[in-house]
Amino acid sequence: IDFRSLPLKVKVGSIALLEPTVNLEREKDGTFNLSRMLTGKRAEPVDEEAVEKKAEQVAEKAEAAQVDGTSTEDSVPELKTPTPEEEKENTIFVDKIFMSNGTVTFKDYVVSPAFELDITKMRSSVHGLELPHGKRTELSFNATLDSQSPLVAEGYLQPTSEGADTDVTVSLANLDMTQLSPYTEKYIAYPVSTGMLSSDVG
Repeated sequence: IDFRSLPLKVKVGSIALLEPTVNLEREKDGTFNLSRMLTGKRAEPVDEEAVEKKAEQVAEKAEAAQVDGTSTEDSVPELKTPTPEEEKENTIFVDKIFMSNGTVTFKDYVVSPAFELDITKMRSSVHGLELPHGKRTELSFNATLDSQSPLVAEGYLQPTSEGADTDVTVSLANLDMTQLSPYTEKYIAYPVSTGMLSSDVG
């Protein structure tokens, strides 16, 4: 680690996560166990009605944009080249971040029976991450869902003064749809009897 001050400059050679394991649980009131671990207290219950209302508002806005002939892409700010003043700001640079053989076990008790999902063989890498401004950073992630469904995400992250510009492609193959029955029974009153899901989103 190379550390300098005034302005703050931190350069890290690499950060490695080897075989990390996370047990994530969503309780019946919609809160997550990690919230208690991070804050030391129970999180406020999730207001499902407020979440559904927000989703409806977003959908209505998207429909209105299509009718008006406008696009949500119009609101995306263009990338800007850092000014000399921005170059003098505090910066953090990490040459490489990687994870190998990670595992996440997820249980959702909001539905009944509880939904369970195991994400294993997680591997990821990030190269050349610089904050708050930096060049395009390549990202890659892959894992296996329930020991049979490969999940792959690849793309880039471009830090900017407004936040970040991202372009990520996600592909999923052979996900057993029947395991989603706890959700379909709760929200549409029908279980999934058969089917496999494969998708590419980018």
